[in-house]
Amino acid sequence: MRVARRWAWHAGLAPWVLAAVAVGDVHAAGHPRTLCGWWLNPTPQNVWLIDRSGEWTVSVQGGHAASGTWPDFADRQWVVTSSGMHGYGCACLHAVVDVTSRNVEAIRLARVRPLRACRSDSQLPPPR
Repeated sequence: MRVARRWAWHAGLAPWVLAAVAVGDVHAAGHPRTLCGWWLNPTPQNVWLIDRSGEWTVSVQGGHAASGTWPDFADRQWVVTSSGMHGYGCACLHAVVDVTSRNVEAIRLARVRPLRACRSDSQLPPPR
């Protein structure tokens, strides 16, 4: 009985503590979203995804880098534009994003799409 009384005050705090933790997690985690468009990787570790709403930063050399696995493009789904294998492809990400900074924070799932899917989308700008 003494143990139950000693911890009884925790029961009243539990919902408040859980609510505070949940709110903190929502703001820290960002917003999950599906993004589909051009995956641009012009130079090492510099990656953006351009979808219908604009540009999302996936990685910047020496700075921000989203966690998770990047799309794995087959040769026929990748256009090389500079030295090495840097270039662009078409992809969809299910990712946690920060809508204010437009950073992709965590990639949950990455799916390669045929180049024609992005090329035929009139609402996507051409890759640069």
